[in-house]
Amino acid sequence: MEWEEIKRDSEALKKVKERVFDNMTADYKPGDTIYILMEPDAAEGLVEDWFTHGYECDMRLKKSEKNPGKVVMITTDMMWASRVIRWHKYLKVTYRKEVRHDVA
Repeated sequence: MEWEEIKRDSEALKKVKERVFDNMTADYKPGDTIYILMEPDAAEGLVEDWFTHGYECDMRLKKSEKNPGKVVMITTDMMWASRVIRWHKYLKVTYRKEVRHDVA
């Protein structure tokens, strides 16, 4: 692959990841749960990154029930999710709103 092709593909991937992050954060509120679907090898790299750098964040990993053979990273930490989206391979990002009980 030519250098210009690699550079162009890299820029395109960066723009796609920025759009995913912007779309995800449009309705995000603190406390919402973020789910990032990953291949097992990408999740392994994520855990290695987390362990090596000693990040303090809430992060859980579990086997995906809907996508056999895949792993779901779960967090409520937007900064951590942002890092994962920007620096690690993932398949899909979704989130669930926190159930809020307003007392009048």
